[in-house]
Amino acid sequence: MALPKPFSIKSFISRGSIPALLFFVLICAGACRAAESAKASALSHYITGLIYNRRGEQKNSIREFKKALKADPQNVYIRMKLAVCYMGEEDYPGAVVELQSAAKLRPEMAEPHALLSLVYYLLEEPDKAIQEYESALRAAAETKPDDARISVSLGRLYLYRGKLEQAEQVFRRIVNLSPSSWEAHFYLGDIRYRLGDKKGAEAELVKTIALNGDCHQALNYLGYMYLEEGRHIREAEAMIKKAVSLAPDNGAYVDSLGWLYFKKGMIKEAGRELRKAASLLNDPVILDHLGDFYLKTGDKDKAAQEWRESLRLDPEQEEVRAKLEKLSGQAEKNGEPVKNGK
Repeated sequence: MALPKPFSIKSFISRGSIPALLFFVLICAGACRAAESAKASALSHYITGLIYNRRGEQKNSIREFKKALKADPQNVYIRMKLAVCYMGEEDYPGAVVELQSAAKLRPEMAEPHALLSLVYYLLEEPDKAIQEYESALRAAAETKPDDARISVSLGRLYLYRGKLEQAEQVFRRIVNLSPSSWEAHFYLGDIRYRLGDKKGAEAELVKTIALNGDCHQALNYLGYMYLEEGRHIREAEAMIKKAVSLAPDNGAYVDSLGWLYFKKGMIKEAGRELRKAASLLNDPVILDHLGDFYLKTGDKDKAAQEWRESLRLDPEQEEVRAKLEKLSGQAEKNGEPVKNGK
């Protein structure tokens, strides 16, 4: 309890004012009892609110939690419980107010941010939902730095949001705590590849496979890297085929296998796998590969069709655009415009 600045215990003692000092002590004792009484009142209303909540009487529960909060406004748990009741009544703005207050009172707690993430999701505000989820994971990771599951989730969220440096810091910390974490090594490989460090990516992916030979994500990732670079083709084939055997319905892996066959000149097998990949996953890279296959077999119309669809999904693919423009230009030069042209 803060005292007004003009008030000084020292001045009382120095003047030998024992009765005044005794009066001051009584005031403090009374204030403490009042605080204890307020806490007791808050607890009483909180318990009553919980009983109503268990009965499904949300409005009565909200009334009691509000009374509890009035008696103890600094209690984040009351605020969170009140927010959950608001959510049950679909009063999402009310829930946001309470959860934001709870987060300000206890910024180190993950729970208010986690609930806010859910509320914003229900309000169809995905950016705010992701931001609060990130805050929740960051708080949880700081509270439990040895819990690799929380840190992995935080790192993955950073990756999803394109925060590569923060993601790498998280996964490096995991590796330092647990060098045998194949999952952390895999994500580090992905990060290094995205940053243009193919050598570093290869090293991390090799470690991943050494730690977990059945990690189909790493098998496909490294196998496709080797395939694109034109090296270790035999190893690439073995890794891609194993990835497909572990996850046969993964369109990206089936595409890798089809592209492997295409690179080896096994055109019939390539077409079979690439068409299957396209049926499993609507992806611009798969459609680009399928376009290359159709061009190789002389079906220019279908090649153009696949490349246009690929560009629709990802307009930033300059190589695909150049291939389509070249094909259209050749067709017009020969007086044979491609069907459904540019």
